[in-house]
Amino acid sequence: IIGRALSQGIGRPARGRRRYTGRAMISLRRSPLKFPYRGSGRAGLARAVLTLGILALGVVAPDVAVHPAQATEEQFRLLRRYLASRHADGGMAEMSFTDFAAMVEESAVHTHIVEYRYSDGPNKGELAAAALVDALGDGLSMVYSFFNPEDARRSPGVYIILDHIQQARAAGFGYLYLGYWIPGSDKMQYKAEFRPLELLLGGEWRPYEPVQF
Repeated sequence: IIGRALSQGIGRPARGRRRYTGRAMISLRRSPLKFPYRGSGRAGLARAVLTLGILALGVVAPDVAVHPAQATEEQFRLLRRYLASRHADGGMAEMSFTDFAAMVEESAVHTHIVEYRYSDGPNKGELAAAALVDALGDGLSMVYSFFNPEDARRSPGVYIILDHIQQARAAGFGYLYLGYWIPGSDKMQYKAEFRPLELLLGGEWRPYEPVQF
């Protein structure tokens, strides 16, 4: 039942994330089999692809590893840096390690965490980014991702989504669920760039097409 609800877009929000008053939060998904990428934010895509998702590493792509859903102090320290830099006024800003552990480990479905580590340079071996992911019956659902804010110019968030599109495709899933999207939110606009997308509206998944003015 939980898995079915999640696949219908009801998904579990990251613990502590508060809703935006008066602004609708809409669930997003895309098929990993549908390409090319049709978003308008192609500069970010180009940075992520042409640098192979390099997070301030120079010329070497990050090491990627999938781990069971178990929270670590290292992940939490990176999350705190990310939140302080990018979402200091958000509902997760005061999250404790206990809250973080609950978000990661208390799940009714199969959950894992993907770690991206620097594979070269002065930060070699350190955690560069992470993504908390639920595996559903028909796809992967991205619960929350975060990264070293010093690497923001290299578009690591874009790279993480592209990497999960590839993971979903390799696993034979029909969809990658991108979590919630708020129309008009600058911080969430990047998600709308991964067209073709579907939105959950009125209980039905419908193709998303941006309004042209």
